Amino acid sequence: MMWGAIRRSISIFALIGVAALAACNQSEANGPFDTSRLPRMAGAKEVFANAATTIYTVPDAVPQATETVRKLLADQGWQIYVRPNTA
Repeated sequence: MMWGAIRRSISIFALIGVAALAACNQSEANGPFDTSRLPRMAGAKEVFANAATTIYTVPDAVPQATETVRKLLADQGWQIYVRPNTA
């Protein structure tokens, strides 16, 4: 039971980390990037949050949480990173 919670936390943290890394290229005209303002799933429980790092857990399974967070990010205009020249 504990391992499942840890896996969910790690996966969500990884998604947030990827989003934060992608935002490093953000233009200064848009202001500083704040990870605490990224969209979250319903039922998310915040563990830690500041502008540079945000950690939260969710009760859903990892595949479901991944798809939900991807949709929430896409709804705000985020794009999935695709490595160049891998088409």
